[in-house]
Amino acid sequence: MFSTVDTRRESTPLSASTQAEAEATTAQGSPTPEISPTVQSDRPVIPGITAADITLNLEKKGFDCDLWLGQVNPQWTCTLQLPGDAGEARVVVHGYSPTRILYIDATVMAWHMSIVDAATPILGYVATLPYEGAEPEKARDWVKQAIAAGGEHTMVIGAVRFRVYGTDFARTLEIEPEEGVPSP
Repeated sequence: MFSTVDTRRESTPLSASTQAEAEATTAQGSPTPEISPTVQSDRPVIPGITAADITLNLEKKGFDCDLWLGQVNPQWTCTLQLPGDAGEARVVVHGYSPTRILYIDATVMAWHMSIVDAATPILGYVATLPYEGAEPEKARDWVKQAIAAGGEHTMVIGAVRFRVYGTDFARTLEIEPEEGVPSP
């Protein structure tokens, strides 16, 4: 596994016990001074998904996940070193709290193998993470096709927008609420 480096100055990595305490505090809706609860409530979230849904599923696939408390909102970062030092995968989950997820960014970088071969299974799996209105097989199949096609592609399933883009050495999947669709 490789270590992640967080360049934000006020972020602090937490131990498992401190992380659980921080998640409990964040889940109680304690806003940070920079953003008021009203502003936080107005931005849509991915319906029916939690940080635990994401991190536990990724950990089952060998990812190492950490919680960072930044200046505004918590962020979960999950990383995976590809076999043979062929590349790395990183999934970053941004939320107001463990139960209100704003968006997910998943990126696979490949140095010693085809980006299509490296990104397809990982980003395909990330696309199947559970949320309200999810169609996992449809999302996975679409992501696989978008990765193979190259360029930038967008698709909406339920109240969630998927976007795939990248280069010859990296592919990114963004998952976020579709604008105009109300959040719970």
